[in-house]
Amino acid sequence: SPRPGWNFHDTPAPANDTRQADMFAGTEAEIFPQQEVSFMGQNSGGYLVYDTNEGITIIDPHAAHERVNYERIKSSAEQSRNVQKLLIPVILHPTLALEAHEFEAELKDSGFEFADTPSGIELRAIPAIGNTEFEPETLLRASLKALKNNHDGDTRNILWRMWATMACKASVKLTSKITRDEALALWKNLHECQQPYVCPHGRPTMIELKNSDLLKRFGRE
Repeated sequence: SPRPGWNFHDTPAPANDTRQADMFAGTEAEIFPQQEVSFMGQNSGGYLVYDTNEGITIIDPHAAHERVNYERIKSSAEQSRNVQKLLIPVILHPTLALEAHEFEAELKDSGFEFADTPSGIELRAIPAIGNTEFEPETLLRASLKALKNNHDGDTRNILWRMWATMACKASVKLTSKITRDEALALWKNLHECQQPYVCPHGRPTMIELKNSDLLKRFGRE
């Protein structure tokens, strides 16, 4: 049985969990076919603990998720314009429609699509930002806010930074219960990042305790 202070989650995440499913896709066999990394558990503080060939690694799941989201959105913004069609178009409030019209060219260039209908201005598509999901109107309002405050003229740069900020807020919390497969998938996604060791705000995503350090600590050099 698990030791006090440790939570071993072998059950699925709660049904009402809104985190991105793809962020934690995969099983241990798919991610680590040679069993180089083992997930030991999630401690009472929410941190994830892994056993590796080199020692023990402790990961902050929120900071790690922020880094993965940030790099996915940055990569998406640097690639060609990707669009996500809405199954149900959103009728914009007249005031919001007027604001969108003011920046219509910039919004269309980034992936938003609008249509003038008898019912009003419809939002029919939004930028496909990595694999992160946003409420269409929320994304539009945030993008408009960023464009209004854009003083350097680099529309693409200012928009993806706003989207990345939104993704950070949507990242899993330190108090979220992480399953074993999710923890291993998060490890894989984090280590595929260009800068896996810090979150976008500069906080560490992980702490590593090497076997050599443990030997010194226990006087077994």
